[in-house]
Amino acid sequence: MMKALRQYFALLALTPLVLAVPGCGTPREIGTRPASFGNEQHQSVVFLDRSEYSDRLGLVLRDALTGHGFSIPWIAVKGSDGSLWFVAERFQSEHRFDRINVNVTPDERVTASITPYQFVASDWAILGRLFVDSRPEAELIAGEIASKLGRDKNADR
Repeated sequence: MMKALRQYFALLALTPLVLAVPGCGTPREIGTRPASFGNEQHQSVVFLDRSEYSDRLGLVLRDALTGHGFSIPWIAVKGSDGSLWFVAERFQSEHRFDRINVNVTPDERVTASITPYQFVASDWAILGRLFVDSRPEAELIAGEIASKLGRDKNADR
């Protein structure tokens, strides 16, 4: 009982110290770096609206991602090299979800990666990542998207 009380009081004592750290909790624009990084140019992340990429790409992505259980809507961001990044999630269980990152370059080369995450501390959080290899599925999804984009592109000609 005393041990539990000591842990509780230690937590209470440390909370004001953590909150007093300069810059802690300071809101800033997504994608910008704090001023302490020097005189670098601050660039915010620009999320793309559905109208900012082709309907053809949107339909192909929708088919491929929903076919593998990923959610809609996804987040779309334009990279500095003109490529488009799409991010979506799928919920595997109450403790785990997967996030897919799909990159489509201006010449329509497609790459994808899937990363598993856990919500709370669990056995999966400790050991699950050792047994999950999402590369084959990510490559399959990237291949599906690339082949459909290529097929649609050839059909337009």
